Amino acid sequence: MSKPVWEVCEPHPDVFAREMDPARFAASLHAVQSGTADPDYVDPERFFGKTFMTRTLANVLEGVLGRLLGQPGRGASVLRLETPFGGGKTHTMVALYHLVRHPEAVEPTEAGQRLCERLQIQGLPRGVRVVVLDGVALNPHGREADGVKVFTLWGELAYGLGGKPFWEGLRSADEARIPPGQAVLAQLLRQAQPVLILMDEVMHYLAKARAVRVGDTNLSVQTIAFLRELTAAVGEVPQGVLVLSLPTSSLEVPAESPEQAEEMFQRVHKVIGRTELIETPVAQDEIFGVLKRRLFRHVGEERAAKRAVEAFDRYYEEYARFFPESLRRPQQRERMRQAYPFHPELIDLLYQRWGAASAVSAHAGSFAAAGAGAPPPVDSTAGFCLSHPAPSY
Repeated sequence: MSKPVWEVCEPHPDVFAREMDPARFAASLHAVQSGTADPDYVDPERFFGKTFMTRTLANVLEGVLGRLLGQPGRGASVLRLETPFGGGKTHTMVALYHLVRHPEAVEPTEAGQRLCERLQIQGLPRGVRVVVLDGVALNPHGREADGVKVFTLWGELAYGLGGKPFWEGLRSADEARIPPGQAVLAQLLRQAQPVLILMDEVMHYLAKARAVRVGDTNLSVQTIAFLRELTAAVGEVPQGVLVLSLPTSSLEVPAESPEQAEEMFQRVHKVIGRTELIETPVAQDEIFGVLKRRLFRHVGEERAAKRAVEAFDRYYEEYARFFPESLRRPQQRERMRQAYPFHPELIDLLYQRWGAASAVSAHAGSFAAAGAGAPPPVDSTAGFCLSHPAPSY
């Protein structure tokens, strides 16, 4: 008889913490930078310890790092992450942030070692400047910093690159709320390279910036012009990378009306629509790994999964009339082994109903939240922590 799954697998302590806040599964780039986010996101070792390295994430990290290192043919100058809400955009940016901001902490991790091998380098580079522009956190009316007031995204960029001395170079453009132009931006980035710019929640900032008048126009219009200049300028800098996130539709754009949201969405896409697109941070066949890495310290030895799969095999054979034939095929047995301690049919059902977006964050939060409220439903014979969904006919 197989052991119950909770005697074989060891969940992370937070899975059954009764005071757990489901919001902890939603990362904020600004909160990570300021150190106010959950420790799982702030601590680079913990973050990568609970991050399953999907194919897309591995390729993004490798490409960005290769370009920052100046390796010929490695990575695009501008990447736009475009997935539905919760689809892993911010998680990808947090990974990039830690990679260049805390290389000494990431380097010993499995992800850090793999990146070094793939890029054929002895260690992760030090000294890369990283600028975080979080559209939710930033105030379009400006903020006080180091005795000066920063008004715009280009002011924030300059200040983030080199503090007050760098900001002084763009001071007039910042105070006038008029973008400085491609040439000035390119010169600034060359001076600062290697440099990584992480721009999250762009549409949220643009929606807020509509309220700030700039002559006969507004700061939102000026910021869209700045995005055009910045994407072109980054392309001129050999060791410069811009990564920005966008929603997949105007339905996710905060605006006063659907028409206004669609107008903003189309204008931004026209400006940066030719940049390299990353659409799927998590593919369906990677969900098992994402959930297991996020929720468990370890899932036991391979033989535990094998016994559980054999128990389900016997169960399906004995009650064959109640289940579709597909559950008894060899491919299904392999999927059960890969998904252990989850049943793959359950994960498939959640993926199909909620999409890849929720599979990264919301699924993990839902499983953990369920654990916080009640003991796990364990099938002591089969060994899976969650039973399969009811069969359909």
